[in-house]
Amino acid sequence: MGCIRLILAIAVVASHSGGILYLPLLPGSTAVQTFYVISGFYMALILNEKYADKKNCYQLFISNRLLRLLPVYWAALLIGVAATILTHGYFAQEMPTTPIALYSPMSIGTLLFAVWSNLFILGQDLSMFLGIDSISGSLYPTTNFHAAALPAHRLLVVPQGWSLSIEMLFYAIAPAIATRRSSVLFLILMASVATRILLYSAGYSFDPWAHRFFPNELALFVWGALAYRWYVWIRRYPPSNLRLCEVFALSLTLLLGFPYFFREWPELRLWGFLLLFGACIPYVFLLSKTWVVDRVLGELSYPVYLIHVSIIWLVVTFIGISNHTVAATVIPITLIISFLVYYFVARPIDAVRQKRIESGGDDHLPQNRSSAI
Repeated sequence: MGCIRLILAIAVVASHSGGILYLPLLPGSTAVQTFYVISGFYMALILNEKYADKKNCYQLFISNRLLRLLPVYWAALLIGVAATILTHGYFAQEMPTTPIALYSPMSIGTLLFAVWSNLFILGQDLSMFLGIDSISGSLYPTTNFHAAALPAHRLLVVPQGWSLSIEMLFYAIAPAIATRRSSVLFLILMASVATRILLYSAGYSFDPWAHRFFPNELALFVWGALAYRWYVWIRRYPPSNLRLCEVFALSLTLLLGFPYFFREWPELRLWGFLLLFGACIPYVFLLSKTWVVDRVLGELSYPVYLIHVSIIWLVVTFIGISNHTVAATVIPITLIISFLVYYFVARPIDAVRQKRIESGGDDHLPQNRSSAI
C-alpha cells in the first residue's frame, strides 16, 4: 500500500502546483477521499488486531493516533510559518494562497480559533464553513466559503490540514464502530450516503459539502472498514500471488488512468473509482504488507502531503518558474525534506508508539479506567 499512498500524495501535490506535464493524475480532492478509504481499512485492522486486547484500549488508540499525527504536523507547521514569513504572507497580500487572514484584524474568538486549529488540527475542517467579517474580525457561518470576502480557511498555515481534522473525527468514533458487525457498518455507510443525497438534493453538492463535510465522508471510512472484513475472509483462503499482482496492477491502473475514465459522467467516475479501489485494498495489502521499501514509501506520503504547499510558496516566490514546471521542481524538493522529517521525527516517534502497543500502554496510561470499546 505504500507506493499507492505516495502516488496519492503526489497527486495532491500536482493538483496544487498546476499538474505534472504529460502525466495526468486524479484530482487532489479524489486523492484525499481515497486516503479516507485507506484510513478506514487501517483503523479497522489495528483496532481489531492490535488494540482489542489492550487495557484502556480507547485511550491508547487515541493517544497513539495523536503521536502519529501531531509531531510530523508540527514539523510541517514550523516549515509553513517560515515559508509564510519568507514569502511575506504575514505582511502583504502578494501571495493569494498564504494565510493573509493573519494580516487582518481579528476578534479574540477568531484569534483563539486560529491558534487552536493551527496548533492542534482539530477544527480545521470547520474553517471551511466559516468566514471572517472584514470590520469586526469575527467568525460567521457560511454555506459557501468561495463567496466569502475572507474565508476562515485562510487562517491555516498548513491549509491542507483540514483533512486531518476530518481524520481525527473518525478516530474519535472508530473504536466504537470499527469492531461492530458488518451489518452495523453497512447501516452506518447507508446513513452517510443518505445524508449526502439529501444535501445534494437541497442544492449543497458543491465544495465544501462535496468532500469536506464529515457526515458525508464517513461513508468512505466505513467502506474501508468493510474492506478489512473482506481482508479477514480472503486471508483464510489467500489467492495466488498472480491474482494478487493482477489486483495490484488494477489498482495502479485505476489511479493512473482515472482522468481517462467516463469523462462525460464525473460523479459516476468518482464513486465507481472509490468503490473499486476499496475492493482492491485487501488484496494489495496482502501482497505488499511485508515489503520494507514499500512501507518506507508509504511513510513518506504523510509529510509529503503536509509540507508541499509551503514548498510551492517558496518555489513560486523565489524561483518564479512557470506553472507547467512548478510540480517538477516542488516534488523532488518535497520528497527530500519529507524523508528528513520521516527519519528524524516520524521514525523515532513510531518506535515509541510500537512500544506502547506492546506494553499495552501500562507505563503511560492510568489503570483505573475501563476500556471504551
